[in-house]
Amino acid sequence: MIMKIIRNSIAFLSSMLLAASTSISAYCQTSNHFPIEDAIQTKEAEHHKDFNPEVFKKKFETYITKEAALTPQEAAIVLPLFHEMKTQQRNIQGIIHRACKRANEPSLSEKDAAIIFKEVIRLQKQSNNLETAYYERMAKVVSKQKVLHIMKAEHQFSRYIFRKIAAQK
Repeated sequence: MIMKIIRNSIAFLSSMLLAASTSISAYCQTSNHFPIEDAIQTKEAEHHKDFNPEVFKKKFETYITKEAALTPQEAAIVLPLFHEMKTQQRNIQGIIHRACKRANEPSLSEKDAAIIFKEVIRLQKQSNNLETAYYERMAKVVSKQKVLHIMKAEHQFSRYIFRKIAAQK
């Protein structure tokens, strides 16, 4: 029973990490009205050649700034905090991914799996706590209403990317 839960958790985490890692490159293949068309260099190019991280970051920031109605001064403070938070969360997700890869080892004992499982749960909580702390820091700079708009805009942006990937399959 526990192994089934662990396998399901690992499968879920792996699929989420795979979706996140492929979302940016797949998103950049499609030219559309959403704020990324400038990041596309050629449709024939390979995924990694299509993506321009600086242009993507700029388009993302423009979208967040517009949707959350941030002033230039607010954006100058909040967006670096947002990027710092996401960088730290990506680092944590990388650790989780590497830990979950160990589940495929045939010599993995139940005791080792339990240790990995606890570590993954701890890291997920750490990521959530990190996000909460950063949103609270942002709320000291801008109103809580604007922080909610930032959260909503980031969610919309991510869902749009995910839908684009799903539509391509």
